[in-house]
Amino acid sequence: MTQGGSAIPVVVSTQPPDGGPALRVAVVSDGRPTEGGPARAVVVVTDGRPTQGNVPMPVVLATGAQALFPIGGDPIPVVVVSGSLASDMAYKNKVIALSPIAYWPLAEASGTTIVDESGNGRNGAYTSVTLGQTGIGDGRTAASFNGTASFGNVFSASLAAALNNQEGSLALWIRASGAGVWTDGAQRRCVRLAVDANNSLVIFKATTNNQLSWTYQAGGTSSTRSKAGVSSTAWLHVALTWSKSGDAVKAYFNGVQEGATLTGLGVWLGLLASSTTLIGATSQTPGGVWSGTLAHVAVWANVLSAAQIATLAVVP
Repeated sequence: MTQGGSAIPVVVSTQPPDGGPALRVAVVSDGRPTEGGPARAVVVVTDGRPTQGNVPMPVVLATGAQALFPIGGDPIPVVVVSGSLASDMAYKNKVIALSPIAYWPLAEASGTTIVDESGNGRNGAYTSVTLGQTGIGDGRTAASFNGTASFGNVFSASLAAALNNQEGSLALWIRASGAGVWTDGAQRRCVRLAVDANNSLVIFKATTNNQLSWTYQAGGTSSTRSKAGVSSTAWLHVALTWSKSGDAVKAYFNGVQEGATLTGLGVWLGLLASSTTLIGATSQTPGGVWSGTLAHVAVWANVLSAAQIATLAVVP
């Protein structure tokens, strides 16, 4: 990164090539920032997204914006990033690389707009949600749902048209506000994308103690997978994929498929409804409200592979 003027490719490494103290920065490989090892990759900064390419260039070591020890040519002001380069964008870049039709990180600092960062402009609106809460560890914040009145409405005609109810994927991170949430006897929705009671995609905490469930319901035929014994108050990654052509619904918990693949899918009827396309609740009444924090909700119009889901369950 440079101060003033256009971005200049810079090699980043935990071991500087020209003496001086080691700088805790990042080496980028397959689009994921990692630490350690000598400089091997060149980071080209374009629109804030790290990529690889070109030949490694001489590095100017710097403290803050003060250039030291230039290798050839005049000193170039350089900003040294503490930790991973653009670390707060690393997870976002991983999601975006899979081309979601909608992606809501829930990382806004304030306001009521749920920003769709997929680039498709499918924004939503918060109601009674507390923003700026501790996130998954990617450098970004999360949104807190209070268990009684919170919900995020992400309906748009654009989303309804783009949702592939025959082949698709849904993923997000969830965190309960306390262990008691898992035994409170209430059904609490993490996310619900629904036409009506007979056609929906839902990931939720069931009324049964310590049970998390995933449902693809089409034409009144419910394909549901449940996981018992859930009591964690840590961040959990959950995902659901569906394929009518492949007659398969799969649930994922922390990157691993939960149980056997479900078959016998019904026929989906209708488009998403404005009152039931929600994050963190069943309805806008509100009802079935999640108690805890949510982050990085994303929807795809294709079936993600098990390997792709596993990658999403890891924080860079």
